[in-house]
Amino acid sequence: MTDEISIPPGATVTARYSREKGQAIVYGGLLIGVGLILLVTPRIGHAALFLAAISFAVAAFHWPFVARNNEALKIGPAGIEVGGLGRFPWPDIGEVAIHDSFVRNIRNAELRIALSRSVEEAAVPPENPQAVWRQYMYRCWRQVGGNGVHVKLGILNLSPELVAKAIAQYRSIDIPTPPEKPGMGV
Repeated sequence: MTDEISIPPGATVTARYSREKGQAIVYGGLLIGVGLILLVTPRIGHAALFLAAISFAVAAFHWPFVARNNEALKIGPAGIEVGGLGRFPWPDIGEVAIHDSFVRNIRNAELRIALSRSVEEAAVPPENPQAVWRQYMYRCWRQVGGNGVHVKLGILNLSPELVAKAIAQYRSIDIPTPPEKPGMGV
């Protein structure tokens, strides 16, 4: 299927958080919080308010999944931009690989970026910095060591193969071959 999709030269491919994977926890957390406030607080009191606050906090933490402007990953001629971290220019990127792991029938693909310099030195800050509270919300990436970044692709709306194809336009990438039967591979 990814062979049929062509990416124009010089195009920027944008991956967003997958709404389907976060709607239940965000909207469910809001509904539980409202239900606790309206129905249970008059009977239980402060304990219900505390539980409602936890429910609202969980919904707020996962809000990027349902936000309209929820860009998590951009791949273009200038480099790879990770939402909340910055853009890594192609000359600063040492290795890029997609790592697949399976838990039962669930594919957990991860984009692994190894930089030639430290993350702080290589990252070009975004033009529009994020709001302060966004730092305390869910992120699809984590820093590994001083010069590595891992991006979870399973929670984004683009397939790992399409992400690999976009990166391959600008540099070589190690693309793993998924096993025939999910759950039986790496």
